[in-house]
Amino acid sequence: MSAPFDLRDLDPQEISCRLTDTTRHVLTIGGLVNRLDESSAMVNTTLEQLRERWAAGEGKIDDLRALVRESARLRTLAELIGEEAQAIARDAESLPWPLPPLSGS
Repeated sequence: MSAPFDLRDLDPQEISCRLTDTTRHVLTIGGLVNRLDESSAMVNTTLEQLRERWAAGEGKIDDLRALVRESARLRTLAELIGEEAQAIARDAESLPWPLPPLSGS
């Protein structure tokens, strides 16, 4: 466990910058998650259409290509989310933990 510390020993500007950076990363992750949801829905729709077309004997290679493209987008979005999460972890590691409770808490 880390030794106790006084928040007054920390540079307020540094804390503010780190919290701003962390907030930016969290907002970026939120946007990426929304895009991931949209892309996931697109994959599900494409997959359903693919099943219907192939069941009706109308399947085409372009249907498979569309599914592969959307799947690649999902993978890319997941990787971007992972990178942002790692940035948050790096920011968090540079602050002393555990943070003391706020005064009046």
